[in-house]
Amino acid sequence: SPDLSIDSEGYWTVNNVRIKDSNGNPVKAQGDSFFKEVIEKEDSVTFVLANGNSIVLPKSGGTYLLFEGVDNETVFPFYTPGTEKKLYYKSANIGSLEVIEKPEGWTVKLVEEGKYVAVTASPTPTEGTNRIVLRGLDKNGMVFMAIAKISYKEIDFANPMGIYIVNEGSVWGGEDGSMIYITPNQFALGQVYYHVNGRAPGNCPQDLFVKEGKIYLISQNRKESTDGRLLVANARTLKKEASYDSELATLVSPTHVAVLNENNIFIRDNKGVHLFNSTTKELTFITGTSGALKNTMAVAYNKVFVPASKKIFVFEADRKEIAHTITLDAAVSGVLRAEDGNIWVATTGTPHKISKINSADYSLIKANEITVGTVTASVAAAPGITAKGDTLYHGGLSTKIYRHIFTTGETKLMVDAKEMVENANIVYNTVAVHPITGKVYMNTIKGYGQDYTINTITEFDFSGSEPKVTGSYRDYTRFPSGVFFNANFN
Repeated sequence: SPDLSIDSEGYWTVNNVRIKDSNGNPVKAQGDSFFKEVIEKEDSVTFVLANGNSIVLPKSGGTYLLFEGVDNETVFPFYTPGTEKKLYYKSANIGSLEVIEKPEGWTVKLVEEGKYVAVTASPTPTEGTNRIVLRGLDKNGMVFMAIAKISYKEIDFANPMGIYIVNEGSVWGGEDGSMIYITPNQFALGQVYYHVNGRAPGNCPQDLFVKEGKIYLISQNRKESTDGRLLVANARTLKKEASYDSELATLVSPTHVAVLNENNIFIRDNKGVHLFNSTTKELTFITGTSGALKNTMAVAYNKVFVPASKKIFVFEADRKEIAHTITLDAAVSGVLRAEDGNIWVATTGTPHKISKINSADYSLIKANEITVGTVTASVAAAPGITAKGDTLYHGGLSTKIYRHIFTTGETKLMVDAKEMVENANIVYNTVAVHPITGKVYMNTIKGYGQDYTINTITEFDFSGSEPKVTGSYRDYTRFPSGVFFNANFN
């Protein structure tokens, strides 16, 4: 490597040869400061001296070999057998390359023209962390090595305890959508869809539905580098099975999806509700559905319930019209399936109400007035209420979470998240309760601008006399559009 030093007369030298400036004069070392600035690049280091002159030294003669985006902590995860992933590398002045180390049973193919190695997990992988080692030689026979850590842990993404959080991403910042998965043992996995499939799931994804072993994900925008407006993936492996983009080109910012079967996929967009048949690829706009709320569509009794101002549209399989309209006395802020197969409905009149409606004959079972807190969904893409059994939670987009016991009519403030969660300045979409554990999840961000990257997914336990934080996942979200529990789709 170059030897940078100062000679006996006070001039800078490299390998005992004086450094000269642009005028051919030797560069004097200044006594007031050692270096004004040091600028490091991939292939060089620039030392800016006190007098403004610069010394540029190549790194290893401008020869290097490294995997992109890798530091000592980086691990590339694999979750399913046979999954392929491309690991890109950078190099300069490397004459020959070869893979010299890989896990037993794994396939690693070097693709020099694309500057990546294609890594395929073994059909029978062993859980743990291993490494891929890429070795290269320069023209002098010097050896350079790039090392990438890889890990394997098999995940059943369909586990009833599993939780998804869908990220919209940052459209103006060029960041595509993504998916977070929280395992039953409370381990958060970021970018899970990308790690399984090597591509982003969509551009500004909004909603997710699970049906018959498949995950359906709808995104607002079309983008070549992502997997389409409507993505269908295997619910257990998260491996993409199908995607639909050109077939849905006439949709205007689609936001929500509900599925009865593969021939009856209901999609809400800014025009209304559409019926999509993934077998025939036919997309049909359902007349009279203008004004369908940008919010979750509930499926109960093999019907789809769609909020729309003071109404709820009801759809049935293989029918290209509204099957029934439920009329209410106030604006609807949320519809969701109850544990007994009926539907919960939140309305924002005076006062706010939570009602249970029979999903078979549409009769009102019971309505409770809410005088503490709010059930509004505001601009959220998720309902203003969330339920486990007859226990419901609400709070709008405030940091306060309220609990309502439907059988008794009692409503109580459970927590103000600002008192327990750092940087909980903005609640991004409404809270959600796990239908098995009863834990309540809230997504908060510090702010907008670049502060959206400072965020927390918080899990609250309200089973005791005082609220507890039993899970906290920092800086995973990118404008989360919702929290989704596998158990709600069973």
